[in-house]
Amino acid sequence: MRPGRPTESTALCLAAFTVAGLTLLDHFIEARVIFYLLYPGEIIRFLVTGGHGGTKLGDAFAPIAGFVVNILYYIAFYEMLLWVYCRFSGSDSRQRSKTLVGRPSVRLVLAFLLALLGGLAYIDYRQHRMNELYRTAIDGGTTEACAAVVELASFRGTQASEGLFRLLAPQQLFSDKRQDIAVQLLAKRNDDEIAARLAELLQPYTSLSLRTDISKALLDMECNRSCTQFILQYLERLSLGELNLEDATESRPDFRFSLQQEEDEILKMLDEVLSKDQALTVKVLTDDYGIGTDYPSRLGLQLIGTLKLRNACHELLRPKVKIYDPALRGKVQSLIRDLNCPPIAGPY
Repeated sequence: MRPGRPTESTALCLAAFTVAGLTLLDHFIEARVIFYLLYPGEIIRFLVTGGHGGTKLGDAFAPIAGFVVNILYYIAFYEMLLWVYCRFSGSDSRQRSKTLVGRPSVRLVLAFLLALLGGLAYIDYRQHRMNELYRTAIDGGTTEACAAVVELASFRGTQASEGLFRLLAPQQLFSDKRQDIAVQLLAKRNDDEIAARLAELLQPYTSLSLRTDISKALLDMECNRSCTQFILQYLERLSLGELNLEDATESRPDFRFSLQQEEDEILKMLDEVLSKDQALTVKVLTDDYGIGTDYPSRLGLQLIGTLKLRNACHELLRPKVKIYDPALRGKVQSLIRDLNCPPIAGPY
């Protein structure tokens, strides 16, 4: 190749500058379909993550795969342009004899375009199918709805999860098991953010059956800080005298006894969830409920005793804390004895 003629390194440099520029423009281009044509790596990212968010491994790998695809795409694109330039600017006869379609770079661009169209078709089908399944899950009969929930959960990514969470909205009341199935399938995703979203649904106005399903699911999930906070917020509302939905609407004594047993079972399961990571529970009680301060929360002290949180001894024994409320001071002293808290060695 004679001096001054564009080379493969030229195509690589141009490709790198183009991909960098499009990456910067990503958040400013509203016409996404046009952007996908210019940025085919985005389609690959969607395919890797399942559309809108996926597994942690997929989320980590997708940007790398997308970047590589974009670079290769534009290398092939600029190779094609440079071939056209060389053809019309004069080159050896062997180069002129090659047809445009016969160029490997051109074949690569055509392959990318076909893959791009296929990716767009898949994303459109996926979106349409999930919307259709969600409508069936909401409006369909028991058998159809339950089948739709299962199929909806088979899609990866946050968009499918959002559809399942919309099905769990407290305003949605169903007499069958579709919500129960949705909770179970969400729990199988084994995502701590999903656990937090489920815990957020623990509200006095949420149906008894849904609160039971969520409490069971949380037993097998990792409950992060947000999850723990939502559970404690629900328990705090009950401790302040708020009634659950069924308590406020049911007046028959025999039925209320049965309800109380189910509610007690929910509280028992939530206690187990909080006991799984005692250090985290104590941290939230310390930060949000005043444990270790002059005015600790009654609920926080009650939970420390109920859950036997010996991790809290360090906070209960803070030497500079002066609890002026006699009832709270007595409760703290009782907890220190019941938990057999060892004295703090050395400076605090």
